[in-house]
Amino acid sequence: MQRRIVYGIAVALLTMGLVTAPAQSRSDVTNALEDEGYTVREEYSDGGVPSWRLSDSQDRRFSVSVMGRFSSAHAEALDAMREVIYEIDGLEIDRLRYVFESDRADAVVIPSEFLIDGADYVQYMPSGMQFEFDDAVRFDFRLLVDNLAVRMNGQFLSEAQFLDRIQRAVENPANYIQSQDPQYLAQQIVDLRQRMERRVAVDIEQNNRDESILSRVESLRRESENAITAVTEKNEQAVNRLQERNEQALNRLQESGEQAVNRLQESGEQAVNRLQESGEQAVNRLQESGEQAVNRLEAQISQLAEQQAHLMAEMAEQFEAQLQAVREEKAELQTEFEALRRGSIILAGRTLFGNLRDVDPEALLQVVQIRAANPQITQDEVQERVNADLPDDAEPLHNRHIQAIYALYFNQYE
Repeated sequence: MQRRIVYGIAVALLTMGLVTAPAQSRSDVTNALEDEGYTVREEYSDGGVPSWRLSDSQDRRFSVSVMGRFSSAHAEALDAMREVIYEIDGLEIDRLRYVFESDRADAVVIPSEFLIDGADYVQYMPSGMQFEFDDAVRFDFRLLVDNLAVRMNGQFLSEAQFLDRIQRAVENPANYIQSQDPQYLAQQIVDLRQRMERRVAVDIEQNNRDESILSRVESLRRESENAITAVTEKNEQAVNRLQERNEQALNRLQESGEQAVNRLQESGEQAVNRLQESGEQAVNRLQESGEQAVNRLEAQISQLAEQQAHLMAEMAEQFEAQLQAVREEKAELQTEFEALRRGSIILAGRTLFGNLRDVDPEALLQVVQIRAANPQITQDEVQERVNADLPDDAEPLHNRHIQAIYALYFNQYE
């Protein structure tokens, strides 16, 4: 009794709204249904909505309610939903009703039994199941599991996919609710965008620090070069001064010797020899003093060069470590950015009634590779090639997915 009341409420909600399409007589709708191969068993009104009880060629009974006109698009939707509903294994139908509006096609299924792997899932479906047709057959209903209302919503890709989602929702309803919540996914995208903005700010700050380090290295290099140049100039000046002094001393000694020779020529060769020996000793001492000064200066230059090399190596190691950290952070940011792109593509690919279509990551990557390899290929050709290669349980790509991928990856808008 309770399930019948819930079924009546669901039907009443589906039949609410204004009919904007041109009117169509009952007989016209009856003829259209018979032209589609259905047997009209009864005509009636449900809350003022024209309705028919029908059967198909296999004598399967169901009802149809039409608000407005019954068009060829409605007939296509009816065939598509019937094919899906009747092919679900283990489903025994108590009542089945199709409701058509000008821009909507729905089906409400009240099962008497729904066996999945030997277990009856009817207990979790107090309001039955609802299907709709929006480019493809979709489902949108709620399971009642442990006092939690678990929404089942998505495109019907295959029977296995549909049954698997129901089983997962019953086994762990809390986890399933979170994984299917659009608001949760949207918040994840917002959080990721904020993290990316903070990461960009950190990169800018890191670039400024890198530029400061490079500026400091360059300043130290110039200071080292200036110090080496100054030391070299001082060494050259010291050597020049010593050479001048030696030459001056030699000149004085030579002059003194010549004068002494002139004055003491009479004293003989002995005095001359003593003076020559004295002069050579003085020259040797001056030369030794000059060589010692040069050696000390060369030692100072070598020490400064070693200090400079050590400093440059240390700073280069620090810079390489910081550069590697920046590369790793940029790689992580790129991964998060790709996730944001995929989330944006999923949002852009919503259906006419606002439902999300999932996007297989492999399919997304295949679209990018095909477009990059052949820039002249059309979006329809890319969509056809990628969907043809998808496995049976994967969500097919919509043209809005392709348009979003072209915009986000190639800045191409059509």
